[in-house]
Amino acid sequence: FKRVCCSQVQLNTEHQKLQSLCATSPFLPPALREQSAKLSVSVAAEYTRAVRQVEGRLRRQAGRITQEATRLDHQKEKLEKLLRSIRQGLLINQKNIDKRRQRPATETEKDAADNLLCQERNCLKELKQGLETLLRDTLTQLQALAKSSRELLDCAFERSSVIELLPQHGSPSAAVHLSVSPLSLKPDPAGPFTPECKKALDSSAAVLRTSQQLSGRIERVMGEAIIKQAAIHRSVSECLVKKIAETQSLQQRLTLTSATTRQAIYRKQRQMQCASYSHGRALGPVSSDDLFCRERMNRPVVQVYERHPSLQVPESRLLTQ
Repeated sequence: FKRVCCSQVQLNTEHQKLQSLCATSPFLPPALREQSAKLSVSVAAEYTRAVRQVEGRLRRQAGRITQEATRLDHQKEKLEKLLRSIRQGLLINQKNIDKRRQRPATETEKDAADNLLCQERNCLKELKQGLETLLRDTLTQLQALAKSSRELLDCAFERSSVIELLPQHGSPSAAVHLSVSPLSLKPDPAGPFTPECKKALDSSAAVLRTSQQLSGRIERVMGEAIIKQAAIHRSVSECLVKKIAETQSLQQRLTLTSATTRQAIYRKQRQMQCASYSHGRALGPVSSDDLFCRERMNRPVVQVYERHPSLQVPESRLLTQ
């Protein structure tokens, strides 16, 4: 930049000489014309090289912004996947709560499983709210990165309008002429490093720092959420498995008790039948239909025996009557 200023001073001096010579002579000396042309080319070359440095810095910064946006977008996808998992966990939790509400009226009292399900629901809701807030911050930061990248590329495109004649890759000796980088000097609206470029670089650096901090916070929050979700799911699953085992054990004991009770009922029924039969035998027959075959007087043996008039069984007949 100092070299450019010195060249401009020399150019102004030569311009004054040129005006004085034009006043005295209609034609300029060849040496003066050659020196003026060299100074003009030197000033233009110095300016375009400085502009190319500024333009390269702008594009490199835009590339870093793009890389950060890509990394943040990948983290956003992981965040959305984790959020879907938590929402699925909330749906499963609600289904379990609804299933437990369908129990009989005698079993509607809350137990440890119900308390754990409520605790899981509250924890998942808290994680869901935190991740949704973090996702909104991520979307806002992605928009800020996209805006900063557009500003940098616009400034780079505006700066690149004067470097069309420069080669794509500068020669090693081209950087020797610029002893001081234009980016380290004060911004000048008429210089290679304008205030707009300075503002775009500063804002992009601030956005980049904010994005890196947000990226670290996303990694930390996601790790904590995964650990907490796994812990609460494991505790609820263990409690439900224990409750299922207790229910199955109780069901088996109730089945055995029911079988023992039915066996006792059948045994008592048989005893009551036997007692009733014995009691009826002890009381005797109520009508002639209740007599046994061996007690009936009309059986063939008695009838044949009583064919003779002197042969009778009055005692048996009396008992039968």
